Amino acid sequence: MSKKFFKSSVFSFFVFCRNLSSFNFYNESLFSDSVILKNIENNEILVEKNIDKKRSPASLTKIMTFIIVSENVLNLQFTKIKVKKELIKIFDGTNSTVAGLKEDDNLSVLDLLYGMLLPSGNDVAMVLADYVVSLNNSNKLQIEEMNKGFSKLMNKKASDLKCENTHFANPHGLYDKENYSTALDILKISEYALSLPYFKEIINTPKIDIFKDGRKALVNTNKLVNPNDPEYYCPYIKGIKTGTLIESGKCLSTYAINDNLSYLCVILGAPINPEKNLAMLETTKLYNFVFNNLKNQDILLEQEPLKEIKLKAAWKKDSLLVYPEKNANIMLPKNFNKEDLKLDFYLPKKIVAPVKMNQRIGSIRVSYKNEFISEVNLISREKINFSLIFSLLDLIFSNLILTILIILLVFIVVLKIFKHI
Repeated sequence: MSKKFFKSSVFSFFVFCRNLSSFNFYNESLFSDSVILKNIENNEILVEKNIDKKRSPASLTKIMTFIIVSENVLNLQFTKIKVKKELIKIFDGTNSTVAGLKEDDNLSVLDLLYGMLLPSGNDVAMVLADYVVSLNNSNKLQIEEMNKGFSKLMNKKASDLKCENTHFANPHGLYDKENYSTALDILKISEYALSLPYFKEIINTPKIDIFKDGRKALVNTNKLVNPNDPEYYCPYIKGIKTGTLIESGKCLSTYAINDNLSYLCVILGAPINPEKNLAMLETTKLYNFVFNNLKNQDILLEQEPLKEIKLKAAWKKDSLLVYPEKNANIMLPKNFNKEDLKLDFYLPKKIVAPVKMNQRIGSIRVSYKNEFISEVNLISREKINFSLIFSLLDLIFSNLILTILIILLVFIVVLKIFKHI
C-alpha cells in the first residue's frame, strides 16, 4: 500500500460507534455546580463539570414521573382521572408550585401531564402517581404507601436506563435526602423521555388551558421556549424542564436543535438569584458557544480503507484491507488542527482465511489532544475463501525445520531416481 494512500486513509477516519465519548471544549468557568451538554447524534459530551456528583434534582424528578406514567397508561389522551381531595390538600398553605387542581376535576392523563410539566404542578404529580400505583393495587393505599410504590417504579426505570447515581423518593421532586441524581443521569432520563409520545410536544408548549372553566391558563416555567419573553427566549431550545429548591439551587434540563443536529444540556445547582435565572442564562451561553465554535466534521467514509494487513491461506491473495464499520462524524472546533488527532491501530499482524463479509478484524483508538475519544471497530468488506493448497504452502514455508526436511526428502527421492536410471 502506497504512502499516499495510507496518509489519506489515516486522516479520513474517526469514530462511528461508541459509548458516551467526551472532550470538554469549554474552558471558561461555570457558576453552576454540575453541567453537561451533549450532541445526541454523535453521543458526544461537549461540555462537562461534575457530571457524576449527586445532587437534589428538584422538579427535574418529574421527567421520570412522565416516563412512568407514559409507560403504564395505555391511552394518555382518553384515559381520565378524577382528582382526590387528599392528594392535593397536602400542598395547601405551602409555597409548593401547583397547577391548581380542584377536588373532583376529571381530566385526561395527557392534560395532567401538561399540568405537571409546564407549571411544575406538584399536585398533578401526586394525582398521576396515585393513579399508576392503583392500576396494580385494588386496595386503597395511604399516601406514604403510594409514594413508596411509585418511587419503586421510578428507581427500577432508572436502573434500566443505567443511571448509576440516582435514587428517587417521590414523584414531584420536593426535597428528600433520598431523592438525588446527577447531571449525567438526568441527561440519560431526559434523552429517553424524548423518545416517548407527546413529550416533545408538551415541553415545547409555552402556555395551555386545560381547565376551560375560567381558571388561569398554565404557563411553562421554562421561559426559554416562550416567544413572548424577550429576555430568555431562544428559538433553538425546545424544552425540557425547570427545577428550583433552596437545597438544590436552580436546575434545568433543555433540548435544542441547530443545523439539523440535536442537543441536550443539564444544569444542576446554579445559584438562586432573585433578579435573573442563572441556569437559563448559562444554558444559552453554552449552546451559543457550541454553535459558534464547533462543527460536525465529516471524518470517515465507510468505503475508504484504513490499513492493509497480511492474509494467509487465501487463494491468490496475500493482503486484506480493513475499513471502519460506518461513516462517521464528530463535533470538533471549526478549524481544528489535524495533528491533534492521534490514531492507534489494534490489529493482528496477519489473518488466516476464511474471512467473512463485514467480519471484525480489529479496532482503532482515537484521541484528540491526548484525550481518549473512542475505540472503533475495523472490519473486512469482502468474503475471502480458504485455500488448502495455499494453506499447506504457508505451513511449509513458515516452518524452517519442516522446510528443510521436505527439501532433504525431495533430494533423497531425486538421488534414488537417478540411481535407477
